[in-house]
Amino acid sequence: LRADGYYTGVVGKWHVNTPPQGYDRIAVLPGHGQYFDSPMIVDGVKTIARGHVDDAIGDQALRFLRERPRDQPFALLYQFKAPHGNWQPAPRFAKAFEDMEMPEPPTLYEDIADRPRAVRKADMQLADMGDFRDVVPASLPERERLRRNYQQFIKHYYRVLLGVDENVGRVLDLLDQQGLAEDTIVVYSSDNGFFLGHHGMFDKRLMYEPAIRVPMLLRWPGGFAAGRVDTRHFALNIDVAPTLLDLAG
Repeated sequence: LRADGYYTGVVGKWHVNTPPQGYDRIAVLPGHGQYFDSPMIVDGVKTIARGHVDDAIGDQALRFLRERPRDQPFALLYQFKAPHGNWQPAPRFAKAFEDMEMPEPPTLYEDIADRPRAVRKADMQLADMGDFRDVVPASLPERERLRRNYQQFIKHYYRVLLGVDENVGRVLDLLDQQGLAEDTIVVYSSDNGFFLGHHGMFDKRLMYEPAIRVPMLLRWPGGFAAGRVDTRHFALNIDVAPTLLDLAG
């Protein structure tokens, strides 16, 4: 796209051993970064992104859109740290869902004794995770640890996602304000799913459905109608680039 006249940028999580190449603007986290006051490399300069990292990534996305050349189309990769562990939300979301009992997945207490060793020995059991030992003591019975850890974990997970939601909204609002929404294609996706308590696990590294499926939403008000759902085809991450190139002509 850049070779064809697009102004290009990448902001946010990178987590690749080599720095991004071939973009006009770059503002990325080295490695995973961290949730607060994260190191960030902005156009080759090491700096600190003050505050919550996903707000800082949102700021960089807005800066890209505000400072872009107005005579060029643009392409922006906008990549959050959340919901990667260790799930530290912005202070404004720290109490979200506090008084709720979150619904449990039907397989939360599943017995996996008959599963392959790769499943039984995977270090992903919610009952054993140590992230919330301050409120879920290791001395509790296993089932109770599982129940309590799930409630702590799922609330923190959705709290950091509230920051993603809000910062996606900031960019969509700016596209509206700049009169760009109608002719801008927005793709929302992820690199993997997460167990979120299914099979009593919290991570992703096994070939179960919750880890394999990812969101895939496309918005282009000027190009196709809202509300369409394709139930006939698989969509894979490798489809994104050829789809965008095709839509861009």
